[in-house]
Amino acid sequence: MRRTLATATEPDSLDIDYPPPLPEFDSKSSDTSSIPPHTHAVFVRPWEGISSMPELLAMVRGLERHYGRIREYGVMRDFDVNFQYLPYFWVNFEDPASFARVPETPTLLKLDVPRIDLARPGGIGLDDLQGLLQPEKYVSPEEAFDEAVPMVSAKATKKPQTVTVDIRVERAKIPFQLRGMRPHQTINRNFLGGFYGWGGFYQLPAPNAAHPSATMQMGVERRKPSMKDLRTQGRQETAEGAEEVEDVDSAERAPSPTDAVSWSNEPTIAASATEAAGPTQASDLSSVTDAATSAPTPTADAAEIPLIPEAEPATPRLSKREQILARARANARTPLPQLMLQPEEKRREEEEKEREEEDRVRTSVRERLWQMIGSKWS
Repeated sequence: MRRTLATATEPDSLDIDYPPPLPEFDSKSSDTSSIPPHTHAVFVRPWEGISSMPELLAMVRGLERHYGRIREYGVMRDFDVNFQYLPYFWVNFEDPASFARVPETPTLLKLDVPRIDLARPGGIGLDDLQGLLQPEKYVSPEEAFDEAVPMVSAKATKKPQTVTVDIRVERAKIPFQLRGMRPHQTINRNFLGGFYGWGGFYQLPAPNAAHPSATMQMGVERRKPSMKDLRTQGRQETAEGAEEVEDVDSAERAPSPTDAVSWSNEPTIAASATEAAGPTQASDLSSVTDAATSAPTPTADAAEIPLIPEAEPATPRLSKREQILARARANARTPLPQLMLQPEEKRREEEEKEREEEDRVRTSVRERLWQMIGSKWS
């Protein structure tokens, strides 16, 4: 199966619309003079687009065999259909010699890409990427011809598993630089630990063998302090919210100043009542005092026993949702100030004034009409 064009043997004319440039390279802000030569990019556009990741990687390896080692490449996904690739990508070669092999005019290349059944259960797997993840070396036209001779008999005996596609290769009009993006610590914070514990696709070593990746261990150790700080910060926020709710509840349960004043005035009232009783009750009071003095005094042990205050129930720690609800209830209990009620009264007064003005205008129109006619209609 071959997907080719009739003009595959001739350089293509400039009749294809160029895709929009990358967002980070605006024509008004970019300065091509400050970009080193090794960052000059090559623009690649397959005629029938990119259907899968193995097909994209096969195109990249084919370009390496034609021109030389590729340092980086960039492809984007469709903005509307996320599971599809855009039908073009950029390539940066590792050395200037590889970039010099690219013709100055647009050229068509025929590359063999793997045939992938996208409708099979499970989709694309690691077996489909076998042999496509390692970089390829540059192969000269003479070496490519020598390699193609023994492949004729192999293709005759075995069903081909590749398909030939046409791609357009040209030197890009804009530079391309692949900028690495480091995600924030709070984004998918448990991925690093989960991936480290899962292990990936490799054979398990012996129990006494050293860990195969010291770099992964360094990343895990670097992640632990940041995760500890995040957990501490979350607990502090929860504790601060609980303290605010406790302050609101204690303010609601606190006694008013009027209660304290009435309690302090009770001994004064009792003393005035005693004085008003007069001398007739003096003898009774003296007898009561003598009886109180003759009563047995409490022992020292009984006097030293401290009074145990009643323990208040511990306030449970509230969640953020409960804290928000408690604040909302506290705000609902607070009456609206008079300043907020005044606009409603003003609005009613204005409506009454407008209604009176309409009645006055209606009456004046009726009076003028009667004057014009000369008499009132019955």
